[in-house]
Amino acid sequence: MNYKLGILGWPLKRTYSPIIHSFLASICNLSIEYEKIVVNEINKTFLKDINKNFDGYNITVPFKSLIYKLINEESSHELDEDSHEIKAINTVCNLPDNLIATNTDIIGINQTVQSFDLDFVNKNILILGSGGTSKMLQYMFSVSNNIHVASRQNDENTIQYSQIDSIADEIDVLINTTPIGMPPYADQTLPIPHEKFKNLQVFFSLGYGSNIFTNNRFEKNVLCVDGLTMLIAQAIASFNIWTSKGVIFDDVFNKIKERLSNEN
Repeated sequence: MNYKLGILGWPLKRTYSPIIHSFLASICNLSIEYEKIVVNEINKTFLKDINKNFDGYNITVPFKSLIYKLINEESSHELDEDSHEIKAINTVCNLPDNLIATNTDIIGINQTVQSFDLDFVNKNILILGSGGTSKMLQYMFSVSNNIHVASRQNDENTIQYSQIDSIADEIDVLINTTPIGMPPYADQTLPIPHEKFKNLQVFFSLGYGSNIFTNNRFEKNVLCVDGLTMLIAQAIASFNIWTSKGVIFDDVFNKIKERLSNEN
């Protein structure tokens, strides 16, 4: 069987997803096409065309919440409880009579926490950005932590970036869900008072690549974790949904990481 797969987002200047899925297909002896679907806006008509022409696809910024909304309005679909709670998805699987949508980013975050032995309990966490990935993190960590969200959007549940100064010294964990640090924003610096994060323990930026922490100005004892483990884990989860192959993270992680290192 030949699988036609892709990743939907904007601007998609850089993505490792085609490389990861090509590797997974090769070790499973499968034939796939995995392409970038680069668009700056979507609607129901566009979504129907994508669902007609692709067996499955990933969704990245800025469409995770919008795709959830559009799919949730349709009748023939399956959305799991987590996706409904987050109101954001990153994986769609098109079956002959049904559509399955879910959020494998949850698996990616859990794998990152496990791989780096992160302690995200009873912490003051500041999340930068309020999109679909931010909503997923809020959902996962809000039960046992105190969560703040900073956004450029005016929302009663967020604070403005200019207000970060007042809470910076209370923050234990800082999570960046914005595209800053990734192309085409690789040269930009997060608009935060780095020097005021006096008690910061972990800086988790969901971007990836050798230069992701180039503009990081935190103290040297801060553990900096990028999004590569999350990326690979969620990709494996998506691949297993599409192909039912059951690839195990520990069996392939180092091989995928080595392959991606050649891309930097």
